Amino acid sequence: MKIGIFGAGAVGISIACPLFDLKKYDIYFCATKSHAKRISDGVYLNNIKRNIPITNDMVMDYLIVSVKNYDLESSLDDISLFVDRNTVILPLLNGIEAHDILIKKFPLNKVLYGMIRIEANLDGVYVNASKVGLIAFGERFNPSIPNYLLPLKKAFDEANINNEVSSDMMRSVWLKWMLNIGINQVSALTNSTYKDMHHKYLQEILYNLFLEIVALAAIEGVNIKREDADYFIKESLTWTSDRYTSMAMDIKAKRRCELEYFSGTALRIAKKRNMALPYNEFMYKCLKAIYDNYNNN
Repeated sequence: MKIGIFGAGAVGISIACPLFDLKKYDIYFCATKSHAKRISDGVYLNNIKRNIPITNDMVMDYLIVSVKNYDLESSLDDISLFVDRNTVILPLLNGIEAHDILIKKFPLNKVLYGMIRIEANLDGVYVNASKVGLIAFGERFNPSIPNYLLPLKKAFDEANINNEVSSDMMRSVWLKWMLNIGINQVSALTNSTYKDMHHKYLQEILYNLFLEIVALAAIEGVNIKREDADYFIKESLTWTSDRYTSMAMDIKAKRRCELEYFSGTALRIAKKRNMALPYNEFMYKCLKAIYDNYNNN
């Protein structure tokens, strides 16, 4: 079984390494040109080096796509080098739009819904990461696990990667998106670590950001409730990590960030529905101003 990872960033390296360590499956980084050159001398997960094979044209049985959202559209032609009609494509991007973008490009393929929860920071080819919290993947609805997904689930299980084929993947994807809209944006704007989220004012902001997505989900027919926002607030009080979110690190480093795929997407959907999302609008405008000023100076 050939499993390819397209996107050797924090998520891609965090998944590829434990799968590669099994020495049981054919694991590849799928990369071309400068992307292949960057990882040609190996990658590091928590200071342990792996020399994972790289291919620039081999068709995969399963292709995990883990690029940044803003690189997905421009990567579609490269992705096609590793895909035939039988390839199952699993996007593990932040946001809620990756599935639709990929299925438009690959209408004959099985394109899954997917999400990953992990704390991981990237510096070149070095990733410092906690254990994968959860990978959820599957079709829109999965009353049972489709047979064609059993080999991939088995590989994740054997690599000790926490995973599930969710019965309602739209709910799973939106829940991760809601969490990102909260913690990534708040941490980026306030320069806060995960454990800093305990502060009562940040808790208040997080909760209101979550509630706006709950309201948006209700209109969009996605099964997210206030109880889910309550759960994430309680969970945030258990965080003890000194790590910053990826968005906070991007803002610090004056790099492109995924703002347009967090509150930006929420505001675009809300506009079509004639809804107001004041907390998301405030976060968007503040972070957009910071990003624009960095890039205009």
